[in-house]
Amino acid sequence: MNTPSAVSTGLGCLFAVAFALGVVPGCADTEPFPDSDDPEIQEGPAPVAIPGLGHVVGEYVLQIRPSQRTAKLIHLKPGASSQPGFNPESVDSISIEQDNNPGTGTVNNVELNTTSVQYGTACPSGKAASFCGTVTLGSFYTRPLNNVFAQVTSITDSNGNPLTGHSSINSDSAPSGWSQPVDASLGLWKYTGAGMATGAVGTTATSKFGTRIWEFADPDGQNTNIYLRVLASLKYSNYARSTSTAAWVDACGTTGHTSIKPTTGFGATTIPFPFTFYDQAAATKINYNRDGMFTIGTTTPTDSNNTGYPTTPVSVTLPENPSAKSVRPGAYVFWDGLNYGAGGAICTVVDPASAAPQRRFVTTWKNMKFFGSGNGTSVLYFSAILSEGSDTIDMIYNSMTGTPAAKVAGSTAVVGALQGAFGGSNISSPTGISPGSTTVPATGLKYRFTPIP
Repeated sequence: MNTPSAVSTGLGCLFAVAFALGVVPGCADTEPFPDSDDPEIQEGPAPVAIPGLGHVVGEYVLQIRPSQRTAKLIHLKPGASSQPGFNPESVDSISIEQDNNPGTGTVNNVELNTTSVQYGTACPSGKAASFCGTVTLGSFYTRPLNNVFAQVTSITDSNGNPLTGHSSINSDSAPSGWSQPVDASLGLWKYTGAGMATGAVGTTATSKFGTRIWEFADPDGQNTNIYLRVLASLKYSNYARSTSTAAWVDACGTTGHTSIKPTTGFGATTIPFPFTFYDQAAATKINYNRDGMFTIGTTTPTDSNNTGYPTTPVSVTLPENPSAKSVRPGAYVFWDGLNYGAGGAICTVVDPASAAPQRRFVTTWKNMKFFGSGNGTSVLYFSAILSEGSDTIDMIYNSMTGTPAAKVAGSTAVVGALQGAFGGSNISSPTGISPGSTTVPATGLKYRFTPIP
């Protein structure tokens, strides 16, 4: 390794101090930097939704003073009203986490912490004018977080003037689901907890921590304020639909399943992990009816008495007219007037091939047929799968055979669709419409719905 420059050595100490777990050899105490260097920052409110990006669950200012070889990380605590203190941490301070206790935190909060620091050619980029740290993000929320990112929002000098040339060297790209423009080059890193789906952080001893390396350019050794925030999805505004790669799971054929056959009203059961669906946040209840749709949390589905299904011919869109028929938020796996065929039932189970913190909860409509006395040869056998942590929904159509010879006149099934209400707005995703009133979707059809902040 090349011998680092004096400036690079200083920054190695500085970044270590900002998130330190231990003392870096060669670093020594220094006097505090003047109060005039400190920006006027008020502590942040409770997590605030940013439409199209998610929620801000933590805000920080990393203040670096190369001339004095000191740094401090100010954590802006949600809900507080006082201004944060401005006494800098000296270079031998060993903890500057939110509660001065690495790896722990208050409920519904996050922390950032670094376990190692490098500089210059020791960093991943190999660039001499750089510094880097391995930064662990810890979540102390009682529910999983999804779409978790640490984002640098601005980099300024000590007087608040923007600095150029100090951006991150290894930023991730902004996700396609974000609808607001973001300068990802300043610093953007997606976090994933141990064992979790990509971008999700869990609640167990290991899954609540994710680790990334942050690397910044340092061309001139100026006093620098790096403004940071942690983003996560606590609710969702919409979903992106794609072809699913999930395997078919038959809940009714799985040991330990629950079976129910509601003919009117709806059935309900407990999901063994928090699941967020549109604005139904971290819910643990699923409600389903025999007409091929379900809801999550406190929203109840339409009555499964064969009146709450679509009646617009062929090209059904959501919301159905009258809109009261298509409950919001709701998931429409195969929404039509249905009845139970031979051995038919609705079953729920946790997929035994899955395990925490990535369990899959499956609801299967087994051997359903179209409602009516002359329902033809139709056999409808389909499942919906809810995934822990990622909050994705898969809809899989295993056996869709026959024709609805005497299907209720004028009706058309809605297949593979979601409809949600978020922030008072009704957001419709009228996708996956069946091809007509005399055919059913092909066996093997699969959809995946991925939530968008």
